[in-house]
Amino acid sequence: MTDKVNTDWNWSRSKGNRYRPTQETPNLFISFANLFASVKIRRVFEDPPDARIGAWIDRYGRLYPNAGFDQRGQSVDQIVELAGVMAWCYRAINKFKELGCDHKKISVFEADRIRLELENPLLFVAPLKEWTPVLKNSVEYIRPQHSFPAARYAIEQGLIREDAMWLTDYSHALRAVRDTAQMYITNEIEVRFGEACKVPRDKYGRRVEDTDYADVYHSMKTVIEPKSLIGFMWIGLLQYLQDPNGFEFYQCEGFNHCGQYLNKKPTSPKRRIFCTDACRARRKRALRSA
Repeated sequence: MTDKVNTDWNWSRSKGNRYRPTQETPNLFISFANLFASVKIRRVFEDPPDARIGAWIDRYGRLYPNAGFDQRGQSVDQIVELAGVMAWCYRAINKFKELGCDHKKISVFEADRIRLELENPLLFVAPLKEWTPVLKNSVEYIRPQHSFPAARYAIEQGLIREDAMWLTDYSHALRAVRDTAQMYITNEIEVRFGEACKVPRDKYGRRVEDTDYADVYHSMKTVIEPKSLIGFMWIGLLQYLQDPNGFEFYQCEGFNHCGQYLNKKPTSPKRRIFCTDACRARRKRALRSA
């Protein structure tokens, strides 16, 4: 991801009000990944999965433009599976970081010989159907294949659904995350010219009003612009994959209401407490009323 994401890109919540995910929910992919575990754990004895997914969509918007609740005709289970794929990738990158694996410092020769255990990617997607006929009433059958690259690579190495963990090498693990993200982000982003001028912005990335354009200059830099919310989240995960050690995620002080994860650079002594001024004000009101 050599270009920056367009900070003025905006998305519509379910109720129609628009917001800027790059500024208000920059690490939204974590929330979406956690949605998979939340639905999977609570599916049996708490809220039905469609209610929990509906609440997430109400807060952040639909995954794709001009889509109904079912997201381009997808069932609730398919939406959960999208979250599952992102959850597996997110946890795999966390594992790389935990083990100190840095693709910028480890040669391919070394990466091929580093063994690590990852969660079984087959457990993050629905089971495959049985072999199906090529044509109706045909005697020829085709073996189903996962569209999830990590699952395909795991199967190639002999993994089955009953296995809890996938023992593989660092090279295969990196390829699994990279190719999975590549497949899902294709057609969901575009590169375009950014703002015509480099306008001053506040600490949240918002344009500063009443800017004196005598000190503003034209900019010909390109930016990445998501075509969908799912595309925006895959951009965030790819940025994390490129430099896991450059991210230190933590919950906003008002997390119980906003559900936002913030990021502190390990080299920076400063650490934001709230995701926005509105969240800070909301927290203060809650403390006063308590």
